[in-house]
Amino acid sequence: MATPGHEDNQGMCLYIVLYDYDPELVERKKEFRADHRTFMHRLNSLGIVLSTGRTAAGDTRGSLTIMLARDSEEAKQILKDDPYAKAGIVKAMTVKEWSPAVGTFADC
Repeated sequence: MATPGHEDNQGMCLYIVLYDYDPELVERKKEFRADHRTFMHRLNSLGIVLSTGRTAAGDTRGSLTIMLARDSEEAKQILKDDPYAKAGIVKAMTVKEWSPAVGTFADC
C-alpha cells in the first residue's frame, strides 16, 4: 500500500503511537470527535494510518494508532494536525517503531 510521497513504500516503517489524554480536558473530546475521526479516516484512506482506537485503564485514557512513516519525527509531524492534538487534549504522544513478526501487519 503506497502512501503519497512514498509511492513504493521504500524506507517506510510501522509505528505504534500512544496518546495519553489530559484528564482535565478529556471531556472536551466530544467537541472534536467528528473532526478527529474525519482526520483519522483521511489518513487511513491514504494508507498512512492502518488502525486506531481508544485505550482505557482505570482513569487513564488515550488511544493507540498503528501507522506507516519514514521515521518517528515524520509520524509526529503527521499527527500534530489531529484536532485532539491541536485542542491540547493529547497530553503526551509516544511514538515507537514496531516490527511485528506474526499476524496481519507482519507483511508491512
